[in-house]
Order: sequence, then structure tokens, then C-alpha cells
Amino acid sequence: MKKLLSVLKSEYQLDAVQTRLLQVNCDIVKSLGFERILEKIEKDQRNRRDYITELNLVGQLYRELRYNGVDFQMVYEEPNRMGAPDLKIIVDGVQYWIQIKHLNEMHMEKINRRIVSEIHEVLEQVSIGLYYDLHHSAYLDFEDVETVAEVFSSVAEIADQEMIRVELPTDRYMDFVFYQADEEVLDHLTPGYTMGGVRMTSDETREQLTNSARTAIHSLNWRADEENVNLIAVEANHDVDPIDIGNVLYGDEHNSKDAGTRREIVRESNGLMEEEQFQAKLSGYILLKNVQNEAIAEYKKYLFLANGKQLKWFCETFSFDKVYNHTSWID
Repeated sequence: MKKLLSVLKSEYQLDAVQTRLLQVNCDIVKSLGFERILEKIEKDQRNRRDYITELNLVGQLYRELRYNGVDFQMVYEEPNRMGAPDLKIIVDGVQYWIQIKHLNEMHMEKINRRIVSEIHEVLEQVSIGLYYDLHHSAYLDFEDVETVAEVFSSVAEIADQEMIRVELPTDRYMDFVFYQADEEVLDHLTPGYTMGGVRMTSDETREQLTNSARTAIHSLNWRADEENVNLIAVEANHDVDPIDIGNVLYGDEHNSKDAGTRREIVRESNGLMEEEQFQAKLSGYILLKNVQNEAIAEYKKYLFLANGKQLKWFCETFSFDKVYNHTSWID
């Protein structure tokens, strides 16, 4: 045990707070009889972060349920059920099955977001009062920022609903779609997500989230019902946004509009929840947001309810930071 703590402290450069949290989580899994998690962390270096996610989540859920005064039982890798998910939590006769995943950092996506941020800064210098949505190829290059700047340096007017395509080397592109603000007066080009415009998910992010979810759903070999709540819990860092999860699960945002005090979302029918296996098996998807991207961490927990699922008691008991469904405005 001391050797494992020393290895993890050195490998992930843990500070005193993280080291203490690691010790607490290790003590919890040992008290539960889940030493198998620690064995995997120690022996399987290639997949170590996957099992650290399991360690973090078991420790966090255990502490939160105890704090909320919930009478519960935890089972790791259910021995009496072939191919069972990683974790089962039993509360009042209801079995909560949780398949736990860890998403690796997406290098290309991280670069794309930096480039898009620089493009927003360039377009802020264009004195035309319109919103815009940006759609682009799977990967971008920092030289593309200069190309965009050159194109828009000669643009004096843009019409509502006009699209400007910027052609890039190697058959890549950026499409800018412009539209007017309903009431707000703008003095420069402004990205649409600031007022609820369409928020897109990159191809790289979509592929990773989709593949991860499809792998996880195969670990759920029974239909979801009132006594079997089937969940996928996925750790992701700041590269993955809740909007991305909404687009992949519920379908891409097609449009949005204000409806009194709330925003209504119109979505494409390309979400995973349109597929039969997800409709039948999945109760909810939990995004474990690792804000600081630290190996030993406590997560912000965002629950995405499967279509038609309510789980009100579950939402309250498991202390989710946010809960969404297919009609939610995701921020």
C-alpha cells in the first residue's frame, strides 16, 4: 500500500491535498473489500488512469451517500452476473449499475479550441453587428487564423443569414453563418454561443464520446427498469463540454429560441438516444468533470437523463451538480 501511494505521488506529482484524498479513497475501497481496484492500479500501468477513475468515483460516492444518510450497499464487479458493469449500488432494493470510463485527453481537440478562440478575437475587430456560428473541418492549423483575418479584412458588409466559406489548404474549410440579434444591438461580430446560438461538437470529440458510450452500453446486458437503473459514468477534463455530451446523446442542436424565461432546444435526430439499444438499456449518462485535470480528484457530476427517464429520487440522493434531459438548455 505504501509503495503504491509513493508511486502515484511521484508519477502524478500529487500535492498534500491530493495525497490525503488518495489515502482516504484507498482506505474506503479496502474497507469495502475492493482491493482489486488497487491491484489493477498497481499492475496495469497502461490502463492506470482508467482504474484511478474507478478509485476516485467509488470514494466520492461512498462519502456523499454516507453524508446524505443513505443506507446503501456497494458491489465491485458483481461476481454473480456475467459481464456486469464495474459498480453496483443497492439502495432500497433498487440496483444502480454503473459502467465507469475515462476519456484520454484529445490533443487535436485541444489545439482546435485554442485556434477557434484566436479566431473569435480576430472577428471581434470587425465592426459589423451580427452573431455567427462556426463550422469547420476536423482539424485546424494556427496559420488558419491569419487566413481568416485576411478574408475579413476586406469585408465591409454581411447580410443576415449569409454564409462565408474560408477555404483552407489540404481541402479543409471554415463556414461562418451570420444572423441578426433579435433585440440586442451589437457593435462587432460576436460568436453565437453567447446568446444561445447553435453549439457544435467537433468530429474528434464526437467520435471519442460515441465510441466510449457504445463500448460501455455493451456492458449493460439487461433492460433498464424501476429496479435496474443503468448508468454510464465518464471522466473527462476541460476539453469536453456538457454541450458535447448533449449533442452526442440527444442529437445536434439545430436551433434554439427564447420561450419566456427559458430557452427551447430543437435537435437533429442523430443522437445515440435514437438508437434502440440506448433507449432500452440506458437510464442516464454521468459526466464526471475533472476541472483541473488532476489524477486524484473529486468530480463535478452532471447527469444526462435518458429520454423519458425521471429518476427524481436518484438525482437528489446522489448530489448531482446539474441534471439535464433532451429538452434542456445545456450551459
